[in-house]
Amino acid sequence: YFMLSVDQVIVNSHIIIFSDAVKLMFVSYYCLNISYPAEQGATLEFVQSFMAGNQDPNADEFEDKDWTFIIENTKGHRKVLASVDVNMKQYASATPAQLELALKLKPLSVKVVDVTLKLTLSCVFLKEGNAT
Repeated sequence: YFMLSVDQVIVNSHIIIFSDAVKLMFVSYYCLNISYPAEQGATLEFVQSFMAGNQDPNADEFEDKDWTFIIENTKGHRKVLASVDVNMKQYASATPAQLELALKLKPLSVKVVDVTLKLTLSCVFLKEGNAT
């Protein structure tokens, strides 16, 4: 399941389809008039679930979660210009953490020379228990 939270309060915890979760997130920004300071204008919040291994409940070992960040040209025919694969497991933590990341994307077009995606990643352990 996916969850939607507003101001760190879960308002819907049973969203089955990822695309529905993304739609609800954007609708929430619009309907609730959520805004960020100008320097954080491109802020989006995504919640990703990680399952801890069953061996030791206190272990900081989480399952692999592979994400691909892409930059694409959306004018006319869509074309991926650059991408990077990231295993989000590297940044998961049972204790709250915030990291500044600079991800170097691989150019996939002759028009792209260099791309770096800078982002702030926050990790908060929401709930302990069995997967549903």
